[in-house]
Amino acid sequence: MSEIPDSSYVRRLSAEFRRRGRYWRAIGFVLCLFLCAPLAAADHFVCDCATGAAPGCVAGNDAAAGNSPATAWRSYDRAQDAWSGLAAGDSIHFCRGGVFPIAGSTQWLNTQCTAAQRCGIEAYSAAWASGGEARPRLVQSSGHGFNFANAGDAAPDGGYRVRDLELACTACTNDDWGLFFFNDVDDVRLERLRITGFGIGVHLAGSNPCGSDPGCDGHSSRIELVDSEIEGNRTQGWLGAGDDLLLAGNRFAGNGTGTVFQHNVYLSQSNGATHRIRVVRNALYRSAASASGSCQGGSFAVHGEHTDLLIEGNTIREDLGAADPACWGLGITPAYGTPEGFVRTIVRGNTFRNVGNIAIALGSCQDCVVENNVIVGEQSFGGIGIAAPAVARAADDLPLARLTVRNNSLYLTAPSSIGIRLGDEGSQHVVVSNALHSTTTSGSWSCLSLNLAFGAYAAVDNNVCGFVTGAGREWEQGSGSLAAWRAASGFDAASLAVAPGFASPAGPGFQLEAASASAAMVGAGHASASSPTEFYGASRTVPPDAGAYQYGTSDRLFRDGFGG
Repeated sequence: MSEIPDSSYVRRLSAEFRRRGRYWRAIGFVLCLFLCAPLAAADHFVCDCATGAAPGCVAGNDAAAGNSPATAWRSYDRAQDAWSGLAAGDSIHFCRGGVFPIAGSTQWLNTQCTAAQRCGIEAYSAAWASGGEARPRLVQSSGHGFNFANAGDAAPDGGYRVRDLELACTACTNDDWGLFFFNDVDDVRLERLRITGFGIGVHLAGSNPCGSDPGCDGHSSRIELVDSEIEGNRTQGWLGAGDDLLLAGNRFAGNGTGTVFQHNVYLSQSNGATHRIRVVRNALYRSAASASGSCQGGSFAVHGEHTDLLIEGNTIREDLGAADPACWGLGITPAYGTPEGFVRTIVRGNTFRNVGNIAIALGSCQDCVVENNVIVGEQSFGGIGIAAPAVARAADDLPLARLTVRNNSLYLTAPSSIGIRLGDEGSQHVVVSNALHSTTTSGSWSCLSLNLAFGAYAAVDNNVCGFVTGAGREWEQGSGSLAAWRAASGFDAASLAVAPGFASPAGPGFQLEAASASAAMVGAGHASASSPTEFYGASRTVPPDAGAYQYGTSDRLFRDGFGG
């Protein structure tokens, strides 16, 4: 039988193993400092000085190394050739003040870039610059500016960052697009861009069927466009949709050339239903203007299937007299020959001014909320502030159901107008705490148009609506006065048929806050069903006001700069 070692020997042997283990762990740590650390991102530089470049511009050389401002390449084509070989985290920089001719559409595809280590296309200030140079200007007469689309079966790519550039087209057709995404492009941030003159400013399209890549889902997701100017494009400013899309802080102006099918922003169907799109704090102006300058198509259109869509804090406007009846502000409605519907959409805290026939148009919306919006309509023809459903749906579209319309402020001046129309189908609808004012002294007017059986409405109350009494001017369309409507329906028991007390609602003031603490809408909101926040997002005090604002809170926030 083997001899059993004594305990002291075992202790010495264990100590030696521990010592040697620490030694090899230390060696491994040192080696990993060199072998395991990620490589530093590489920057590449491009500078061209075509017509319109800043004074003193110094062009690069495509035969140069391109790895420093002093060895910059010259052309867009050289940058595009290098793009596919970039490692994750690498970037290409175009010089500020430079102008870069683009001969035609080229593909920008890289499979090394990731959401965690994005590859960039952006700007830099060259040594010759004096300061204050404009964004790099990339100019073409046809084709796409940046074509992020792989050919054939869909295969995922993305992890891109594009910022601080101007893309301009001088003679583009409807089929030429500033930025084009197709075939499963994910995780892209577009920032501080100016895109003009294309058929479509930014086109987020669908996808071919997925190939063999297990990471492919056939959707372009997590695309962000922020702080950019999308102006003067022939058909659409933005077209397309995808999961977790973000449009924030952009200006869309003068996109479309005069038909009802053209828009500043168009969230369309892109390979099935989308989720969690956010459109916040954008400015939309002069949509689909005809040769005379008049808006012919809705500024913001949404069709398809979308769940948890948020539209908040945007300003959508047209000049007074520059919108035809075909012009709408926001339309979230079915329009295709395939099933459509909108679930848990929120339209909150937006401003609409003189946008034409309907400011907010809805259809096929379930569990949706329209709250804290400010609507001014002073055009000469009649219109509707909020309409649901605004269009007839197909049998396979979602039926309208459980729509809440609360705490909106509306000022409409034309005859033959309706403040809020909610009817035709559905149940459990809510219409509370809205503030409305009509100034027309001729023709018809209705604060509300609610044509369903009374049992279809869960609550209709605490609305404040002022209008000039006369033939055809009613509280509820077809019901006559507030008293008559109240007696027939049992609704609006706490509502007021008086002017809400807007401070200065007509242009150029457009101030629909309460003029004073004694305004009728102050404290007139529904105690439990009102929106918990006011126009700027602050919590409402008790009792809540009717309308979008909360006296004593909203006016303070406006003075502090939140209303700029």
